[in-house]
Amino acid sequence: MSMERQQIPDPLYTLRGDMEAIHCLFYQLGTDSEYILASTQNGTIYKWNLQTCREDFRFQVGDDACLSINYIDNLFISQTKGGEIKFWEETNGTWELKAKVFSEYWGFCKIDTFSGKFLVCPESGSNIRIVDLNGKIVRRLCNGGKEKCGEIMAIKCFSLLGTEYIFVLCENGILTIFKACGGKVCDLKVMSDCPMALDFDGESKGVVGGSGDVLVGFQLTSDLQLVKGRQAVITNKGVSCVAIRPDKKLFVAGCWDCRLRLFSMKSFKLLVVLQNHKEVIQDICYSSAKVNSFNSQWLLAAAGKDGRITLWDLYS
Repeated sequence: MSMERQQIPDPLYTLRGDMEAIHCLFYQLGTDSEYILASTQNGTIYKWNLQTCREDFRFQVGDDACLSINYIDNLFISQTKGGEIKFWEETNGTWELKAKVFSEYWGFCKIDTFSGKFLVCPESGSNIRIVDLNGKIVRRLCNGGKEKCGEIMAIKCFSLLGTEYIFVLCENGILTIFKACGGKVCDLKVMSDCPMALDFDGESKGVVGGSGDVLVGFQLTSDLQLVKGRQAVITNKGVSCVAIRPDKKLFVAGCWDCRLRLFSMKSFKLLVVLQNHKEVIQDICYSSAKVNSFNSQWLLAAAGKDGRITLWDLYS
């Protein structure tokens, strides 16, 4: 069912400050504290307290845009435009630099992590490298070269039956699965437009969005082959980011026309369009656990070039 126009809700809350364009959102949820972190165009990370809806902390991780934030093994990991990846330890209200590595990549693809101890980083030439928490390169995986595939647009790690895999989505619209230990599994041409966004439910279904007006679903079969699934056409071209809700029932697309679009994962039917941002949406994420501050099992956060974070609880 879709919401009637007059019933479309406002966000639960909008976090506003003096933030520049936001590239990445990251939940940090604990027993006694609940935060959301936002990385911005000027290299600053902001830490917002979800209990008070106030900024608790900000820290400059670099001079270039901070594209992503991760947290594994008590370390925050920042990725800045230009390929610099830094490992930070939070102590006494500040961040202490522990290590850094350069990934030799100048695009906007965000790094991902697996097994709680490895990073997967894009490289120029459509290749990827796997790095440990000391910044040491463990392995490189070749994806055919820039001339054949174009640049890497998105990376997504997942685990299946005890084996770690990596989705690599390239500029030519081809989605490839690699084993993290090395070796290509399969690939699929998912779209002719330039892909921009990828998510996977961790089991069998995923979504890709791009520069065009079509969102494409895909399925991973039991014999580890990729096949196309349902599609959804949107009114205006351009999808920056997609996120599947943890219960695998819904997914949301953050679009170039400043709107959020929620869809049924099963039917790809459009459920609601939300317009509360003034510029392009650049990241969206669901909480992986209940956020007690808002009594929300899966709190949806969205942010973009307008420097605002909107918080939502829809179809719960």
